[in-house]
Amino acid sequence: MSIPNSIAEPQIKYLYQLLDQIEKGKLFVPKFQRGFIWKDEQRLDLLRSIKAGIPIGSLLVWETTQYRLTTFTQIGGISVPKIPEPTPGVPRTYLLDGHQRLSTLFGTLKRPLNETFKSKANIIDDVDWRVYYDLEAEDFCLQLRHQPKLSWMPLNVLLDSLALLKFERQLTDDELIQRADKLSKTFNSYKMALVSIETEQLEQATTAFQRINSSGTRMSDVDMVAALTWNEQFDLKEKIVDVQEKLAEVSWQTLDEKLILSACRAILGIELYKANADETSKKLKENPQILDKVVANFIQVAKFLQQCGIDTPQMLPYSYQSVLLAEAIRENPSFNEELSQKLQNWLWRTAYTETFSGINETNMQRALDNILSLVKGDVYHIGKIEEKIAPLPKQFNFRSSRAKLLALRLVELKPQDINGKILNIRKLLGSQGRYVILRLISRYSSATENCFLVEPEKFSEFRNYLLKPTETWSLDFLRSHAISEVAAQALQQGDYDRFLAERRNTLIELEKSFIQPLGLDYDGPDDDILI
Repeated sequence: MSIPNSIAEPQIKYLYQLLDQIEKGKLFVPKFQRGFIWKDEQRLDLLRSIKAGIPIGSLLVWETTQYRLTTFTQIGGISVPKIPEPTPGVPRTYLLDGHQRLSTLFGTLKRPLNETFKSKANIIDDVDWRVYYDLEAEDFCLQLRHQPKLSWMPLNVLLDSLALLKFERQLTDDELIQRADKLSKTFNSYKMALVSIETEQLEQATTAFQRINSSGTRMSDVDMVAALTWNEQFDLKEKIVDVQEKLAEVSWQTLDEKLILSACRAILGIELYKANADETSKKLKENPQILDKVVANFIQVAKFLQQCGIDTPQMLPYSYQSVLLAEAIRENPSFNEELSQKLQNWLWRTAYTETFSGINETNMQRALDNILSLVKGDVYHIGKIEEKIAPLPKQFNFRSSRAKLLALRLVELKPQDINGKILNIRKLLGSQGRYVILRLISRYSSATENCFLVEPEKFSEFRNYLLKPTETWSLDFLRSHAISEVAAQALQQGDYDRFLAERRNTLIELEKSFIQPLGLDYDGPDDDILI
């Protein structure tokens, strides 16, 4: 009998019961959750909340008889049982939300009761799990480099009555003994709410986690596929890291893991934009070698884009353009000059027309079909398909496609420094992105025409050079930064409004000279538009 698709009513559990479930191998933490990242003060604050009787939030678990996920073998620095082999009709319980809290509590309260507690063996991955309660100061503390006092009660005795009694025998102050008993009773009686998702539908469990997750940490599509495909020979997360390391030879090591997975989906014949972890994991298990094809395809994509002036994934106007280009190259590996020109036209047209802005699954599939038709010679003949685009934006936001496109056009002008030396701005833009954007005149903030490409360490030098009315600038220097002679005159006169208005006109002409051969033009006048 399958588990119904539902979110059950919250159950109230004692804290010690939840920790016992982890210890006995009845509650598991899947590896799609991030590792333990809490700081020392966050751990101590959690313990203080329990002491004060303050709720620390509910836990979210998923019960399933069908899925066997890869799980952490240590929680809070303590080894826990491996997940058992499937037993028909017996559900497994995975913790979806609450990893940081339960790791803190399990690693603190369930440390082995032996003499090695005080040793550095309890410092694991730079986390000191030797946590005490100072009975005199009535607060929690870490051992760190301190020598524990007799009044410091190790917290791993709180849930064990015999261990607590043994510790209290060394105390001579009845008040301290009463404080130890009170704290033990508080932790033993502390309750938490457990919310259980009972479903065999993977997507429902994923969606529920994303909506309910109290910490704001989203379980990604890649995380779930990695958990479902993991075995001793195959770890998707490690394979993706391998892909990224191989892409380093073309400076594309920062390619997002979700794009690598989408490229796998495309090769496997699955909708590349749809988060279908179940189907993806099944097909990927059968075809793990496709990651080698993904590497080869993306290397070709990177080389092609570098010919277009786009050196890194961060400079691509829309990230999914890389996935579609990879599919186009896979479809037609004979990458000749004619195909290169077609793909360049496709790249710039889809970027300037903002094809991928707010895209959904249906439109992404249509975009894939279009580019595959293109490599077969069916669509996007340069200058033949006329289309209107939004005018040059008024505000420059580097995260937007239009801002990146304008930056790429400015790079083509070969910006110079104040001594007339051509800056290596293309490389800097690819590696540092928005940090090479100088906003020249402070009161105009992020106005597009107020933005210049400059080496970050030379911002002040460049600003002083341009804003001193006594300076004279060479025509080559001005042109390299899209400054007309009329704009330069306005700048020398201190007329910043006219300077920026004239530079905006120059930027518009710069952009139009690029887009018009593509069959594109502005839709109406140069009106205000925020991006």
